[in-house]
Amino acid sequence: MTIEEIAIVAQMVGSVAVVASVIYLALQIRAQIQQSRLEASRELAVHWNETVARLIEEGDFPSVYLRGASEYEKLSREEKFRFSIFVSTLVRLGEQQYLHVKRGRLDPIFFESSENLYAELLRLPGVQIWWANNRATLSQEYSQHMELRIQKAREKGYDSSFRIPGEAPSDDTIETDD
Repeated sequence: MTIEEIAIVAQMVGSVAVVASVIYLALQIRAQIQQSRLEASRELAVHWNETVARLIEEGDFPSVYLRGASEYEKLSREEKFRFSIFVSTLVRLGEQQYLHVKRGRLDPIFFESSENLYAELLRLPGVQIWWANNRATLSQEYSQHMELRIQKAREKGYDSSFRIPGEAPSDDTIETDD
């Protein structure tokens, strides 16, 4: 074998090595993107769970939430504030999920399941009033997305999956112990 032949073989081996390296890097990047999506999904789920946990743990807040969900206008000023902060937090988490999924940083299956929870939230009459008063605080794109979700929610009507077993379907009011 001549030096020229050895050089040609070396170039071919080098070319194959470069192609193999590029394929390996592409696979690594793909795996990293999938891991990032899972981490973003996990992080947003934790925030959702922490927010909802406050509903359960804060003394009289479950009662405020239930009344606000059906009779927002009847809440006191302080109760409206608490209800609004809670709903705002959930909607902001939804906006973050929406932005993450648009940029390919969130698992679309997780987003779809979250959207189902938001659809239920948006069916609540009190949340629809909150939305009418606060939609301008969100990005225009997300507001338009939510408007479509709210329209679908209105068409479906309110029938909460959180109803107590055996309880009659809702007539757009939520019963509280008060």
